[in-house]
Amino acid sequence: NGLALRYVINKTEALCKLAIQRHGCALEYVNIPQTEEICKLAVQQNGYALEFVIVQNDEICKLAVQQNGNALKFVIVQNDEICKLAVQKNLSTLRHVKTPNSEFCKMIVKQCVEALHYLKHQPSEICEIAIRKNGLALQYIIHQTSQICRLAVQQNGLALQYVKKQCLWICRLAVQQNGLALQYVKKQTPEICKYAVQQNWRALQFVNVQNNDICKLAIQQDKRAMQYVKNKTNELRAFSQEHHGIMQTLCKLISHILQYSIIVIIACVLWYIFYSVL
Repeated sequence: NGLALRYVINKTEALCKLAIQRHGCALEYVNIPQTEEICKLAVQQNGYALEFVIVQNDEICKLAVQQNGNALKFVIVQNDEICKLAVQKNLSTLRHVKTPNSEFCKMIVKQCVEALHYLKHQPSEICEIAIRKNGLALQYIIHQTSQICRLAVQQNGLALQYVKKQCLWICRLAVQQNGLALQYVKKQTPEICKYAVQQNWRALQFVNVQNNDICKLAIQQDKRAMQYVKNKTNELRAFSQEHHGIMQTLCKLISHILQYSIIVIIACVLWYIFYSVL
């Protein structure tokens, strides 16, 4: 056990090297002058040994975070290259980045919005970068603002589920982007429900208080909406049959017109070819 070095009275360089090769954190008990070689051996064996390095340099820090990304918390002078090596090893090491405003953090969040979850300090600029890429990143934002919430639901209406303080206009924006966001609206209004069903007829299943107008709005889009109608009245059944019957007739008529048009066009082309040859 390399940590047994703490009990050795007369420590030699050879003995210290042997100890830290067994356990890098034995560097804590090295009482002879630390050399760069000894420090490198220690952090290569255990990145956490960086805590006991008296004089750090970029090379030693890189070796430490490559061995264990969380060793980043012991790096005194961080730079983007060292941070990148740490994060590549473990995304959660972002929590140890001291300068969240850096270009490095922006780059990481652009690549992976989940990285926002590990930032202790979340500048609004970085939050907006994440939200514009994926509105669901709102779940990782500690301090929400109306601007951030607006951007989130405009990018993905389902982000409404992570909005801490809902208001009418935020809910309206959410269901206009994705009608199914209605399931996360805490206080539904007829207007909100109408916007939701207009965007997606399947939102009818989440309407708490259904009325004929909202049901008809859904049925007009797709007759399958009837499955979500809570009170299937004769009026709604008749409306569904009549509306979709007319639509089917109209579709058939358009189909016949198109077929006839194609025949006429072909006939005209053949007639033209015939007279051109003559």
